[in-house]
Amino acid sequence: SQINGADVEAVVAGFVGNILASLISPLLRHILGRLLISYTIGLVLSVGVGIGVWYLLAMMLKVFAKTFNASESMEGATKVAFGALMPMWVAGLTSLIPFRIIGMLLTFVGFGYGVYLLYLGVQEVLAAPKDKAIGYTAATMGITIGGAIVGWALLTGISCIVGGAALAA
Repeated sequence: SQINGADVEAVVAGFVGNILASLISPLLRHILGRLLISYTIGLVLSVGVGIGVWYLLAMMLKVFAKTFNASESMEGATKVAFGALMPMWVAGLTSLIPFRIIGMLLTFVGFGYGVYLLYLGVQEVLAAPKDKAIGYTAATMGITIGGAIVGWALLTGISCIVGGAALAA
């Protein structure tokens, strides 16, 4: 029996493919495994910062309640804080959109809507007087933004250190 050209090509292609797969597979497994660990740690830290910002806003609403003649209910403060932050968290998902300008615009819309919900929430849930609601909203949101910036800066630093260590190992 004769060996035709197609059989030889198939055998050579299979041989080369097996060699490449055996060389590349451990490398990809190593790199993808490290990246997966790094991204998982980043995700966990990100959720932690989000919960921390929620708690910070709720605490600020409770602390400033007496100053702005509002209810000092921690339960009401956590509800208002969650309602105000939810549009911002949902808008944060727009970072998955490949077009950065669209994601940024939607994030600003989410932020604006969240501030508006905070303004309404301090009046309805925490019973702040309408004339003091704007100041109450501005004070609590201003401190929360500062705390969030510090939290995200720490998260970025930790992620860089952990991610770099995971990729270097």
